[in-house]
Amino acid sequence: MRFFRKKGISLLVPTQNVEQTVELCLRSFKDFPDEMIVVDNGSTDNTIDIVRSLEGEIPNMRFYEAPHLKDLYENRQYAFERSKYEWIVRIDSDYIAYTSGQYDIKNLRAKILQTRKGIRPKAFGITHVNLFGDFFHTGVSNTSKESTKIIHVKPPMSSLPYRIIQWYPGMRFQRNGRWEGIRWQGASFFKHSMIKTPYWFHCTIKTKVDWLIRYERNNWRELGDFETYPTREDYIREVILQRYGTTNFEKAAERHWEDNVKRYIVKYNPENYYPYPDLILNHIQGQENV
Repeated sequence: MRFFRKKGISLLVPTQNVEQTVELCLRSFKDFPDEMIVVDNGSTDNTIDIVRSLEGEIPNMRFYEAPHLKDLYENRQYAFERSKYEWIVRIDSDYIAYTSGQYDIKNLRAKILQTRKGIRPKAFGITHVNLFGDFFHTGVSNTSKESTKIIHVKPPMSSLPYRIIQWYPGMRFQRNGRWEGIRWQGASFFKHSMIKTPYWFHCTIKTKVDWLIRYERNNWRELGDFETYPTREDYIREVILQRYGTTNFEKAAERHWEDNVKRYIVKYNPENYYPYPDLILNHIQGQENV
């Protein structure tokens, strides 16, 4: 077993039906890691073609198609097993980073690589900005009376722990109830701290069907009855029949959007929070000029 890794950053990027954001995501992070490992587990839209088109532009990117992987933690582990650097950074393919100015993702790179080694491995959580539905909306604020009813729409600012992890022997990704994470994810093992500066936006821009699938995926994990429901699709088919009286994903997704997403999103105002990253700003200005 190896006990040391080369100094540098391995960026793990899972993809599945993220054609709306994946190009901006990969381009925004291309100067951040020493290697970018992208793994697709079963996209049926244009995601794979988009990623393939960027291989020449991002020379440190390696792309793997692995449709046999059933869940996100398996995707992360698959990518992790092909990584080689000391720092493991796990992002989602709807993250779009700053590429200039005080929030430039390269500043985060410098911060990570300047971190000294200690007896315990180090890990960082990070704050980011949330957009929902499109690039112009976010979730209602935590101060809203409606916030307690939100199922999976977050406020404009939120934090995630353990996104940046210093490699250690035996490290692996696993399912942790509703979520995916790493072994030994706890304060007693890691020296953990939060990075309060937002270096990227989380842009949850999906089809309505995907909104439904992503939410029920977490319920499927939490239930943990993988004998009855070996895949999330098996679980969702039964759930939407009970909840919405249909087995049609599109009809159920429309109801899910109206009940659990649409009513909890509001206009995003950069002046109240943070400016758009350059790539998002250029993208939305381009759309306005079409």
